[in-house]
Amino acid sequence: MHILVIEDDLKLLRLYTKVLRSAGYHVSQAATIHAAREMLAQHTFDVAIFDMTIGYHTGNELISQFPYLQSKGMRLIVISGQDKHKAACEAIGVDYYLKPISNAQLLAAVDSVTVRH
Repeated sequence: MHILVIEDDLKLLRLYTKVLRSAGYHVSQAATIHAAREMLAQHTFDVAIFDMTIGYHTGNELISQFPYLQSKGMRLIVISGQDKHKAACEAIGVDYYLKPISNAQLLAAVDSVTVRH
């Protein structure tokens, strides 16, 4: 399973990547929206894990892309420090978690979306 982690907090990006790789997942990283778009154009991912604010890009910009990514079969997980986009994400079937998230919660979130699909 190939997972793309999109997180501009480099400490969290490294942590999420380490946890997921230690569980046996193939993980790619993007710290910017530009890098994420390049990765999405070049590779196929089973799961993408997003922060809702990446640099100057806000949740609304990201949410507008979610239906397209879902149509490609990608499962999406949002991990954010704010809950203001939670209802919009859940309305389109995107799991939403508030930071901080434990290692066990991160792995359970990935397991949850992969079991459902």
